[in-house]
Amino acid sequence: MRNLRPQNDLHELEREAGGIRQALSRLLDAPSPRHIVLAPGLLAALQILFAKLGVRRILLTEGEYYGAAHFPAQKVMRAGGDWLMDAARKFRLGAVIASVVSWRGAALPCPELFSEIRRLSPHSLLVADYCHAGAAGFPSVKRSGADVVCGGMGKWITPPGRESRLGFLWFRSRRLYAQAESAFLPFFLATERAPRFPVSRWLDPAEVRWLSAWLEKRGLTRAALVEQHRADSAFAARLAARFGLPTPPTNILWLDRAQARSPLAGALERRGLAWRLPDGRSRVLCRAPIRR
Repeated sequence: MRNLRPQNDLHELEREAGGIRQALSRLLDAPSPRHIVLAPGLLAALQILFAKLGVRRILLTEGEYYGAAHFPAQKVMRAGGDWLMDAARKFRLGAVIASVVSWRGAALPCPELFSEIRRLSPHSLLVADYCHAGAAGFPSVKRSGADVVCGGMGKWITPPGRESRLGFLWFRSRRLYAQAESAFLPFFLATERAPRFPVSRWLDPAEVRWLSAWLEKRGLTRAALVEQHRADSAFAARLAARFGLPTPPTNILWLDRAQARSPLAGALERRGLAWRLPDGRSRVLCRAPIRR
């Protein structure tokens, strides 16, 4: 990464970060791009946010990637089905995290889920994890029912094998964003408002430059993402048939140990689509653009 020249490069990075916020707003149907905080990783950003808001108890759905170890400062519970609503009813929850599509490929009806939790626990912060939402067609962020939506472009938008190391948090309300902004303002490029005081390095400037240039070159639209999802779904159906599996409900396949050792699985892994677990199984993100 080249050294930054004090003024020109810093202003250019601010412009490029602003362009990324605009692209996220346009592509994911997330209004108010000024309400988007950029982050190098979602876990660090969520920990900072929860500390700022005084969150002490977190409820996770059974399909979340995160667990208790990820939030050592909070009491973390995990529940699913009716138990999820029981927990929302019985406990004073600081935050609820639910994935639009879990890392295992299960889709959740987040708008309905959050609406019911809001009724039972009106003061809870509702957080939607959007990381794998592309596997279900990039549903509208503004219709998620969440107070905060967190995610990134690395799984389902940017090229496979070149995962973007840049995440985002989108805040529905102006009041909530104002609270979050005060926590993230000391970090360079995290927020749109450039602070007058010294800031700490937060995002990798090279990553901001790469993603900004890639988005500008591609000229992606939300309609193009929807079309991409159709191609991904057809690809998922073909791959499932090749492995002798039923067509998955989302564009994520799970392979057993024998399937994961097949030449086809190896080819998918080399193309950046498959992730082999320590137990020998493999998860495949069915993304059509890399087909040969």
